[in-house]
Amino acid sequence: MQKSLVAVVVGQMVVLALCVGFLATRNQGHAPAPAKHVNAPAEKVEEAPEPDGGGEWEAFPQPHVAPIAEPSAPPAPPTPVHAQTFEQLITELQQGNTRFIEGVSRQRDVLARREALASAEQASAVVVTCTDSRVVPELIFDQPMGTFSVVRLPGAQLGEAGARAVEESVKRLHVSAVLILGHFGCHHVGESEEATLSSVSFAARELKRRSKAIAKATDLNVLRVVYAPKTGQLRWLDAEPEVASAATPRSGRHP
Repeated sequence: MQKSLVAVVVGQMVVLALCVGFLATRNQGHAPAPAKHVNAPAEKVEEAPEPDGGGEWEAFPQPHVAPIAEPSAPPAPPTPVHAQTFEQLITELQQGNTRFIEGVSRQRDVLARREALASAEQASAVVVTCTDSRVVPELIFDQPMGTFSVVRLPGAQLGEAGARAVEESVKRLHVSAVLILGHFGCHHVGESEEATLSSVSFAARELKRRSKAIAKATDLNVLRVVYAPKTGQLRWLDAEPEVASAATPRSGRHP
């Protein structure tokens, strides 16, 4: 009995061994062949040609930029007005006022003028005028920047401090003229024509009374001028015989 059982077990083991061997042989027949590693040839990279004329190649070529032209020399600044004679100065101021009345202005190189004045003041006259914003001497006389040293006071009326300011400018700038520039319709001295003429004459006398240096100067002219805001026209009172010797002011608003 035991021999028979042992024979059966041995037989089953033999059958199992044969099956395992069969399966192993079958799997080897269907297994893919191992892949062989093949070194692919390196991709050929073409070098970019150098630009015409040689030099180092740039990955991002710069756009063409036109060379900057050398700036031309600025035009010579106009001759300062104070270099003229007193007669030439007055003629230029009168002609400038005519241009202003007609609504035209002389073309000027503003940059050149500004550069000429950068290091030193070059005023040609001292102007004593009102604080009224309508009275702008450079526009009224059509003159460039820096032509006038301006002292602004209500009604163009000079006190002690104002007279000293005018005297200092006259000495420092060596001007040949001081213009007392009043205007019609001034609420500081009265809006009538008579009040305006009287006020300007009073200011001219006060300047000479308060400044001995100006009163004694033989090469300095103190002129009375009145501006009409409506027309832009100027009246040169010293050229009008009927008002050239105006005496005491008739307005009660003077100091």
